[in-house]
Amino acid sequence: MSLLYGLLTLMMVASMCLIVVPFMANKAICTKSFIIVILLNGFFAMGLYRLSGDKQALNQWLIKGKAHYQLQETVNQLGGIKGMISHVKRKLQADPLDAQGWFILGKLYLSEQEVQAAQAAFRKAHELRPQDEKINYYYQTTFGEKAQ
Repeated sequence: MSLLYGLLTLMMVASMCLIVVPFMANKAICTKSFIIVILLNGFFAMGLYRLSGDKQALNQWLIKGKAHYQLQETVNQLGGIKGMISHVKRKLQADPLDAQGWFILGKLYLSEQEVQAAQAAFRKAHELRPQDEKINYYYQTTFGEKAQ
């Protein structure tokens, strides 16, 4: 967390310097006291945020960002969506009664706009687990009908 605040402070100082550079040509505006006031204002704002900011929300944002990055890495390692589809298909060959696997396969097909393949996967998932609300939702959405 302190690394994040350090980076934010560094970015703030850099941005203040970029603001001050255009004023360098006008010596009357760009005095030492002007630069000191801008820097103190920035440090005051950072200190105020650090004391009163929502640290829990910031921490949650950082955790979710890390989880999202890890998910992207996993997807890339599996060869993208097409690789994930192949991976799930291999798992389903080993265990064709895995309703969750068929459900995931259907969602992957939907992400690739392969509606007919998604329908087949959702149909199989629905047959295996007809009372599952998530499966029924996707089954109804892709077929446009009520699940029985």
